[in-house]
Amino acid sequence: MRVGIGDREYMNGGGGGFNLRAATSMNPATMIMLINVAVFFLWQLAPYRFMQHHFMVSRLHMETGRVWTLVTAAFSQNSFVHLLFNMIMLFFLGRTLVDRWGARRFVSFYLVVAIFTSGVHVLITMVEGSNSMALGASGVIAGLFMCFAAYYPKATIHLMGIIPIQAWILVALGVGLDFYGFVEQMSGRSAEGRVQIGHGIHLAGSLAGALYVFVIEKRIRSRGRPRREKRPRGRVLRPDESSWQAPPRAPDPEDRLLDELLEKVSHGGLDSLSIHERETLERISEKRRSGKR
Repeated sequence: MRVGIGDREYMNGGGGGFNLRAATSMNPATMIMLINVAVFFLWQLAPYRFMQHHFMVSRLHMETGRVWTLVTAAFSQNSFVHLLFNMIMLFFLGRTLVDRWGARRFVSFYLVVAIFTSGVHVLITMVEGSNSMALGASGVIAGLFMCFAAYYPKATIHLMGIIPIQAWILVALGVGLDFYGFVEQMSGRSAEGRVQIGHGIHLAGSLAGALYVFVIEKRIRSRGRPRREKRPRGRVLRPDESSWQAPPRAPDPEDRLLDELLEKVSHGGLDSLSIHERETLERISEKRRSGKR
């Protein structure tokens, strides 16, 4: 009996062990949530300096080669309230968008937007001339929420679990508040400080979501459509002007036989034909006179 890898105990969870098949088939939104939770507990256990160097993004980290923080910062929350809010949003948005996109596209979106929003934070700090650090999945959540609102603008969301509000209105309010907060931070008038809320990161996530739905996804759909053949334009040609020619007609064997008989008559007269040849000549001549071929 042949035993494949699918029959191993660690693949199917036999004996109460780790179920690799179940883990790999897990909803990607759930898997990302578990990674975020694991990093949160790592913040409680690992040295702060280690976590700061590897799970927060900043201009200094880019200058010192810690480019992986562009991704790891989007899986990192060191505040329980921050973690709870982001994971609740990821749970509800993730289920719908995974069903619509599939696992691969959802994970790709999360990673690409994580890099994009972290990169925007680095650019902002370069403009400011500061070295403020950032962490959290909020930028990616903003991008996911923008996509959700674009697909389902009239979906009802209960703000704080109580106030019903349509998705597009909530997104518009969020973008407006983030824009106001970003202007306040850049002007130095923000009382909350520049590190408390990453308004620029939120705006970058919303922009990424809008670009994906209204630009990138439209191009993906248009590439999948069959192209229409272009019809030639211009005046209709008359039959004598057309470059089209009818294919040559196949030669009639009777024509060749008729030519041979007539050639024989021209040299020796009708007496040179046999009885059978005379009958053939008369038959063909009668067909031609009646217009038959």
